[in-house]
Amino acid sequence: MKRLIPLLLLITVSHIWPQQFEVHRFGIKEGLNIELTKALCQDDLGFIWVATDVGLSRSDGYSFTSYTSPSGIAFGKSLIKRRNGNLLLAADLGLFEIIPSLDTATIKTLIPGTRQLTDKKVWFPKSVFEAADGTIFLSEQGSIVRFRNGNLKRFFLPKEENSFNFLRAHHFFELDNGELIVVSHNGGLYRYDTKSDQLEKFALLINQKNITAVKYLGNGRFLTGNNRGVYSITLGVGKDGKPTVSDTKHLVKDLSVSAFEKSDELVFATTWDNGLFSFRYGNNDPAATLYTEPGRIKFNDILRGRNSELWLSSESGIILLTRRHFQEVLPEVIKHYVQDIVTIKDDLTYVSDGNTLYKVIPTEKGYRHEVIMQSPDNVILTIARFRDGILASLSDGELVHVSDNGITTRSTPDLKGKFIKYISYGNSDDLWMIEEAAKEILNFRSDGTIIRYDVSFSGIESFSTIFMNNKGELFVGGTSSGIELLKFTHASGKFTTFIPASNLPKGRLVTVNDMDFTREGIPVLATSVGVFVIKGQRAELLENSLSMVNARSLSVDDRNDNVWIGTENGLYGYDGQGISHYDVVSGLPSKTIGTRTITIDDDGVLWVGTAEGVAIMKNQYRAEPSSSPLLLVLNRKLGLSLIPGKDPLEIT
Repeated sequence: MKRLIPLLLLITVSHIWPQQFEVHRFGIKEGLNIELTKALCQDDLGFIWVATDVGLSRSDGYSFTSYTSPSGIAFGKSLIKRRNGNLLLAADLGLFEIIPSLDTATIKTLIPGTRQLTDKKVWFPKSVFEAADGTIFLSEQGSIVRFRNGNLKRFFLPKEENSFNFLRAHHFFELDNGELIVVSHNGGLYRYDTKSDQLEKFALLINQKNITAVKYLGNGRFLTGNNRGVYSITLGVGKDGKPTVSDTKHLVKDLSVSAFEKSDELVFATTWDNGLFSFRYGNNDPAATLYTEPGRIKFNDILRGRNSELWLSSESGIILLTRRHFQEVLPEVIKHYVQDIVTIKDDLTYVSDGNTLYKVIPTEKGYRHEVIMQSPDNVILTIARFRDGILASLSDGELVHVSDNGITTRSTPDLKGKFIKYISYGNSDDLWMIEEAAKEILNFRSDGTIIRYDVSFSGIESFSTIFMNNKGELFVGGTSSGIELLKFTHASGKFTTFIPASNLPKGRLVTVNDMDFTREGIPVLATSVGVFVIKGQRAELLENSLSMVNARSLSVDDRNDNVWIGTENGLYGYDGQGISHYDVVSGLPSKTIGTRTITIDDDGVLWVGTAEGVAIMKNQYRAEPSSSPLLLVLNRKLGLSLIPGKDPLEIT
């Protein structure tokens, strides 16, 4: 049938809106310095950077901060992340390096620009690329610039390959063997010879003019996009060991492509005039899907963020397509500042939002709740499962125990301080408690007796948190000069002071707000000056970019040691390689995370308490859907294996 109607051999374009995405639009009122936006990039801290005609804007997913200095950063065309975590910006009047940090950024000029072509400056560069060895390449209207060790070299291209596009010139990618390939605006293919420091042309793509997008897919295959659609090109290796074109195919027709992005299974293509499309790049005849909700408008760039969200730059601001990673729990009920969450005992969940204690019960459609107790005149500060019930500490010093049978028992222990500030678990069905305004620690035994420990010798001014690891070692943290902990072991039966060495300035006031432990029982500390991990006798930053952040809550997933960090500006996840950021755009009720209000239940569900309620994240470590599993039928006796759907299968 396809051969009989060649004019209809165009791809089938389906018009759908995937339900897993939500649309968020950002403009001047959200802090963008101008709504005409060009290039996009994400740094290792999770911030999104936008190049505009005015300068740069940085977004935390909630609002934008603008940068307009140095003046040359205006009219930016290309943004990329370097291998060292810094960013590179190619703008009309120079190449700039951006050194991001959590609270600000430093921007410096690497190569100044010029309005007249000279040997020492760049001339209206349109794109930038960093090779594996750190060499930087830029594309100009009719040339390629190589920048290495402070030295600039320009390679001129044939005039017929020059670009007169305002935003695009030539394109770069590296093959799997590290060889740099240049795709010129009008289809010339070049390889960079590192030994001779020269560009060598090895092919010309026929009938491919005005190439405005290139994306390397691996194994020698890459995509090009222009005003005629999407092409697939495969490179092979010639007899001389140099690349050759082995296959070219017009994959998608009638799309005027402006940029590409890809996930594990999909290629996303933005267009100059018709919105956003996607197709599966493993198919020979892919069907393109039009995303209708962003609109049939001009997009200049696309970025797939670390959490699989899509950022789109346009002439009317930034559009964010995001999956809601978090699901709010009982938002019409639990909507105040969360004080504590308990999930780790008896497979039951309890939440205190200040004046009410809830039992949260899963159902087929979500969750329902039971009100365990209310305290209109006092705050329910901290809670714990204890003796077949829930124990709550109130701000007036009272302890209230509500059994699973609904029996309420109230008591006011003799305290040196004002009230029980925090309760955590021991390893013998007992509880450990710290007091407000007292250097005393209580061990509440399962038989109801209390053992008191005088720790007036401690240099900690006030206690904030107390936790025991899987080795039975108990640690206490609070506010002190430098990082100071109390440590208790059952073998010694007493508390001792532990002051790990660190790189913090001497005398720096530090508050340990929360702590948790790795699978090996190593303490990880959420402090007012960053997140630290105890390594022997030292406290070292978990990740340099987390220095000086006021970490209020922390939870370590003991399945994989991923670390979740709550702050006043959202939730951060650290997987050992990079940092992800989540806030209200991700589905959290508020970007303000409470103190000690992050926990992971026995099913691996992440619970986060915020200033306006609770949210959960399930299956948090898979951003992309996996491929459908294959059923393999094996007959060991005959030595046969079959895959139904691919091989004929007869069952008798």
